[in-house]
Amino acid sequence: KKLMQLVPETVHGLVYNGICLRCNPSPNLANIKLSYGIGWERTVRATDFKFRWELSSENGSLKSKSNSCLNIAYVRKVDFFGGDNAGVCAGRVSLVTSDESVVDSVVECSNGCTVAIFSDIDKAQRMNPKNKIKWFQEACNRFCRVNEGHARINVRHKHLLEDSIKAVMSFSQTDLRKAWAFERERELGELTSHEWYKSVIDQVFCSDAGLWQKCAMDETRVEINFLSDMLCPGHLKYFRFVGRILGKALFDQQLVRCRLAKHLYKLLLGWPIVLNDLKDMDLPCHSYLRSLEEMGAGVANLGLHFTVSEDLLGLRTRVPLIPNGFEIAVDEQNLPE
Repeated sequence: KKLMQLVPETVHGLVYNGICLRCNPSPNLANIKLSYGIGWERTVRATDFKFRWELSSENGSLKSKSNSCLNIAYVRKVDFFGGDNAGVCAGRVSLVTSDESVVDSVVECSNGCTVAIFSDIDKAQRMNPKNKIKWFQEACNRFCRVNEGHARINVRHKHLLEDSIKAVMSFSQTDLRKAWAFERERELGELTSHEWYKSVIDQVFCSDAGLWQKCAMDETRVEINFLSDMLCPGHLKYFRFVGRILGKALFDQQLVRCRLAKHLYKLLLGWPIVLNDLKDMDLPCHSYLRSLEEMGAGVANLGLHFTVSEDLLGLRTRVPLIPNGFEIAVDEQNLPE
């Protein structure tokens, strides 16, 4: 639920619909490989022109090891459905295997205007960082509604975060793409966009808020606090607010001062989550899981099931990792899952 609040405002609305071949002649699909240096690359599926994930050529040796934990990846999937508030998309986040994960390869504005097709995205991916950023900002500008006025945010100095959340969460998707104007008490003077972003980010990512916690393996980064529902009443509202702010910051070219854990960035981007990502979260757990793979068939003798132990304020419970996880024993065949 917490991740669901972050995802939609950052990524929803950026990719829609299929490709019209009559308007956009198809290039050689086999040559389109979007590589991100993560061991996986995006290719275009010929049947429907959607992006899919495949092991990159650098990991080609793993393809023959179908039962290796190292070639198993899961990707974030978002299923959107209606809600009471038309301005806020409701939905559900789940993880699916890499072969089940596909996304549309055409980016369109709400008015149906095409911003980019897969060949444009492929071309941009091959640019140097400076030109890539320029291309991305030009694409974002096509979504912005600069000629439709401003969306105003009135804040009080002592209640800046509270007032900002109330205003931003009331905005429709159209308001999110307008230019924002900030107003506060007259005696305090003008509030610039940079000052506003810095103030709200500093407050919402403050450790005292209870929403985030430092990563165990890298204390310069933060991850979602699994106790946030107890420490911060209405915590989902705050995560939704952060999602909107991060999405808006991309449009406004604002550099926000928050360093999320790497796996959170991968979830937001819809990149594959692999076993080695666990190194940055829990190195002992990662080492233990790798040792299980080295045991081969002997792992079945350990009496393991698809469950995990959780310690919640001193109360230790076991939680199933998959449906009926309590009844499913771990063996060499299902260990990668």
